[in-house]
Amino acid sequence: MRSMVGKIYSYNEKYTKAIKHFEILLNDYSEDISDSVRCIIYPDLGLGYLKLMKCTQAVPILLKAEKCKPRETSILFNLASAYQLCNKMNEANDYYNKVLNIDPGNAEARKGEMQTRFQGQE
Repeated sequence: MRSMVGKIYSYNEKYTKAIKHFEILLNDYSEDISDSVRCIIYPDLGLGYLKLMKCTQAVPILLKAEKCKPRETSILFNLASAYQLCNKMNEANDYYNKVLNIDPGNAEARKGEMQTRFQGQE
């Protein structure tokens, strides 16, 4: 139930409330949650932290999401964005390139890759 409520809040861009529900679910019901449910929660929780500009919380959650779905471009893109927000340009560039390897026509990933390529060299 909390997972659905969290998704509804996330869909309506109420990220603070979404995060609260996802965190309660992961922390208070940890033993009762299957890995497949965790794999549904992690991308949304990571996105919530990213939207709230909390890159240090977003990155570890999105890395867990990546382990669940290593070729999911939205997760990889969000990881790139979170690393960029944390000013970790080399890591961000690596993830933008992962997106581009899967989806070469992704304009946002191409833009991010170019930005981080030059910033990472400084």
